[in-house]
This record gives sequence, structure tokens and C-alpha cells, in this order.
Amino acid sequence: MPRPKRDARHKEVENFLETTDSKLQYKVLLLGTGESGKSTVLKQIKTIYKIGRTDEELAEITCAMHVNAVENMQILCNQAEEFGIKFSTETQEHVDTLRKCSINLEPPYGGRVPPQVASAISALWLSQEIQNTYERSNEFWILDSCEYYFKNVERFVEEDYVPTEEDAIMARVRTQGILETKIQQDPIEWSIIDVAGQKGSRKKWVTCFDNVKCVIFLVNLAGYNAVCWEDPLKNQMHDTVELFKEIVNLPTFHDIPFYLFFNKKDLFEQMIRKFPLANCYPQFKGLAKFANADVTVALEYLTSKFQEQLGEDLQDKKLPTVYMASRLKKDVQHAWEEVRDAVVLQNKKEVDKARKKQEKMQKKKK
Repeated sequence: MPRPKRDARHKEVENFLETTDSKLQYKVLLLGTGESGKSTVLKQIKTIYKIGRTDEELAEITCAMHVNAVENMQILCNQAEEFGIKFSTETQEHVDTLRKCSINLEPPYGGRVPPQVASAISALWLSQEIQNTYERSNEFWILDSCEYYFKNVERFVEEDYVPTEEDAIMARVRTQGILETKIQQDPIEWSIIDVAGQKGSRKKWVTCFDNVKCVIFLVNLAGYNAVCWEDPLKNQMHDTVELFKEIVNLPTFHDIPFYLFFNKKDLFEQMIRKFPLANCYPQFKGLAKFANADVTVALEYLTSKFQEQLGEDLQDKKLPTVYMASRLKKDVQHAWEEVRDAVVLQNKKEVDKARKKQEKMQKKKK
């Protein structure tokens, strides 16, 4: 077989290089502690870009809603006993029904609990004993979205139940390992990496640190009034600040932009009026500037805590900040577009060059 002429070979290589260079690979890291909302943000971004859910993902969401409802109500029942709260005869019957439930991930329920257990959970949530226990939820670990599961559990157990968009966002499935979501926006292919935020998983993060364009660090604002899942004696906000200090000062990220997403602002606004920020940061109350703090001032104070974690060589590093509720798609869309646009602007020459190459290729095809 005759070898192709040099000009033809050169053209073939040139076309290959144009195709390769015209697509930019930009990696974005989602970091934060467990319960910060990383996975929820990622789910919302997938919704924004109309990335559909597979049957397997829908089944996982269905199972999660059942597990979330049962496990969180079991936590409340156990904690009520820890607090020495006595159950009425009727409430005790519901507790017994719940404790007999062992969530079966195989048929006949396929992750679904029996209707009588769902009814018991609904009744328990309305009981005074459980309400009194929930009032003290800052003293023990429980999912901050548990109320959603309790109020909807009887809908979850219906035979024809299919998760709604809100269910999918509210479902809590702990991230295991590293999840990658790719979004194509010519000439950029965004690779958004979500890693498990629990303490035991953080050692794996280092494998994702290469070739990162930016880091989005999520903070659970409601964590100022909550304890850690792994350590019930440690405040979630304190744990988050410590993690941020460790991550932002790594030499690897010295020149990498960081974006702070302060999440669950809706819960924070409800909480702050009942549980003062001074419970987490006693010095907040003692500062005249913050003496009669409203929500805005409390947010500013928490933001300053993260700014204080920057080392001496990073004092000029900017930390763009967004206050949001990840359960609201418009909040996530606004926050993500701010990050996306900033990254594109920071890499404008590279993006423009890739875009021109794509336009050139399209003209050739015509």
C-alpha cells in the first residue's frame, strides 16, 4: 500500500491537533465537610444542564427517602430516651412499630418500608415527646432535612411512588469515594468533582488535586448549631473552619482561585433567631459591633472567620463569597454561573483561542 503523501499526512495531523486543542478540560473541585451540600449542588447543576437521571439513580433516591425517614426517627426516639423523656402508651406503640422495622434493600420492599411503619413515623413526628427532643437537636447529630422526610414518608411508601425533583434534591445519600460529572459548554468540558466529606474519606482528596482550575468550598451555615456525625462532641462549624484552613493553605492551591459557598442560608435564618451565634462563638456577643446582630451581620462574622484562616503569604488572596440555599435551583444556578464566568474570564486568551479553532473547524465542515 503506498504511503500517503506528506501534505496529506500533515493535513491529517493538523486536523487532529485542531480537534484536540479546541476542547478545553477544566476541572472544578467541590470540597467541604459532610452535610455541607456538595452533592445537592451537583444534583442541581445536573438539573440545570438537563442531565437526566437513570432508573438506577431513581431507585437509589427512593431507597434513600425510606432510609432517611426511618434512621432519623430512630435517632430521635433513642435520643428522647437518653434525655429521660417518658413516652405515653400510644407513642410507645409507635416506637415499637418503628423498631421492628429493618429496612430491606431487596424485594418485597426494594428499599421501601411497610405502610404501617410510615404511619408510625408520621404519628411520632406529631407527638409532644419527639417534638421536645427535636427542640434539642443541636445536642446530637441528625440530618437537618429530617423534617422533610417525616412529613412526606407516607407519600414515599405509595406503590406508584416516583421521586419528584424536590425529592431528588432532598435525598441524602452519603458520597462514597469520588464522583465526577462532565458538562460540555463549547469550547470547555467542565469536570466537576465531588468527594466524600466525612473525616475518614478526606485522605483520598489528594488524588483529585492535580490540574484544578478552581475550588468551590461549601460551608453548612446551619452547622454552627450542630455537632459532627463522626464526633458528637465537636461543633460542625468549628470542624469546617479547621478543614478550610488546612486545604486553602496547601502549596498545591497557592495560585488556585477559591470560592466560598455558604449553604443552607434558609435554615440559618430560621435558626439564628432561636439559637444565638454566640453559642458557637462566645466572642461574637462581646463585640459591640455585633451586639444586636441581625442575619446579615452574623453572616459577615462567619465569613470573617474563614478569611482569618489564610496564611501570611495568602493575605491578598480573594475569597469570592455566595450565600445560598442549595435546595433552590435558582440559587445554585446563580452561584455556579458566577464561578463559571470568573474562570472563563481568568482564562480568556485560552478560551478565545479554542473558540476560534472550533469556528474554523465548523467552517471547513461546511
